[in-house]
Amino acid sequence: MYKSPARTRRRLLLLLAVPLLVALACSTISIGSGSKETEIAVSLQATRNAEKEATLVAQQTQVEVQQAATSTLDLPATQAAQSTTDAAAVATQKVENARSTATQAQSVKQTATAAVDMRATQQAQPLIDWIQKLANEGAISTTAGAYYPIEDLDKSVAQINYFSWWDTGYSAENFAILTDVAWDVASDKANWFNTGCGFVFADQDDDFYFFLKLSLDGMATLRSRKFDNWNMLSQKKFGKPTIPSGQANVLMIVLDQRVKLYVDDQPILDSYASALRPGQINLSLSSGINTGFGTRCQFTNAGLWIFDQ
Repeated sequence: MYKSPARTRRRLLLLLAVPLLVALACSTISIGSGSKETEIAVSLQATRNAEKEATLVAQQTQVEVQQAATSTLDLPATQAAQSTTDAAAVATQKVENARSTATQAQSVKQTATAAVDMRATQQAQPLIDWIQKLANEGAISTTAGAYYPIEDLDKSVAQINYFSWWDTGYSAENFAILTDVAWDVASDKANWFNTGCGFVFADQDDDFYFFLKLSLDGMATLRSRKFDNWNMLSQKKFGKPTIPSGQANVLMIVLDQRVKLYVDDQPILDSYASALRPGQINLSLSSGINTGFGTRCQFTNAGLWIFDQ
């Protein structure tokens, strides 16, 4: 407890003063004549007054000391209370900032989700329209299924009479695929019958699959391959593609053991394929040239409709 040095000295002087006053009073009583009651009464009253004054001074000193001590003790408490209030204010502001940030993030997320949904709907609509149209015409038996977007693909191969394919990430037996296809060849001279873009499907391994190719000689060819044996299923002319560069919109439907092909909205091929089975769905490229970049195929705006099994 804090004590003021001046007030401590004052208290000691007072404590010393009380006995002194009492002693003086006693000496007055003892050295008096003893026969005069008036002098004794005066002396006793003086003693009582001195004691009373000393007591009052001592009490006031004690009150001042307690007030000083209380003030000293209350200072850290006041500072602590202020610090607590300040900390609470800071914490409240942080909570408000976090809520504001979360609200803004949610708003951005909802806006982005709406934009993605709109783009997905816009991309899916052409294929959905095709499915409904063909069902209305009786060309397909069902519309039940789900839409899946396919990432754009841009590939080139410079190896003559060679073909390759890339997985879309989806596998099914009954499906429809719609895509814009653009081709480009490094020269105006190539094996056009073996140059083009297409699809590999019902692919469970490299030993058996189906292969549909749109070659730049204008022919659409459907084959199946089992081990090293190729089986021609159908071949139809789809038009006169521009070379060395051109483009087309292509729809292929594989449903109920039939393969249908539409190029630029025109029906081209409708072939029965009894060996169809579930398998990977792939995009393919055939190169009839090994000059420069060879043959390039670009698949864009691609979407997949997988029919319910």
